[in-house]
Amino acid sequence: MNRCYFTGRLCNDPETKQSQSGMTITRFRIAVDRMKTKDNQNPGADFLNCVAFGVRGDFASKYFHKGSKAVIEAHVQTGSYDGQNGKVYTTDFIIDSMEFGDSKSNNDSQHAPAQTNTTPNSSDN
Repeated sequence: MNRCYFTGRLCNDPETKQSQSGMTITRFRIAVDRMKTKDNQNPGADFLNCVAFGVRGDFASKYFHKGSKAVIEAHVQTGSYDGQNGKVYTTDFIIDSMEFGDSKSNNDSQHAPAQTNTTPNSSDN
């Protein structure tokens, strides 16, 4: 089973583009804290590349921004392409569902709905 769950903060504002077929493709990076060690030291964070398609991409670009806390369910997709300096390997987390990690009062987005969960829909894949 290829399923990931994580909570973190967006490192940048989501960047949205339209595919040739007109589907929304939204990309952003999210910082996810690593678990603390036994001696209670913070080992840092991982920075994950996220991609949201269709209505999930529209939702992310409309309601999330740099610093927003998000709860994400995704699946991992790896790939590669030929870059200027040889083969480049990629790892993306494809968003299956996304929710606010902060309450509305803590979220800078004044127009965001109080509760939102974008779940997969067969018509937007």
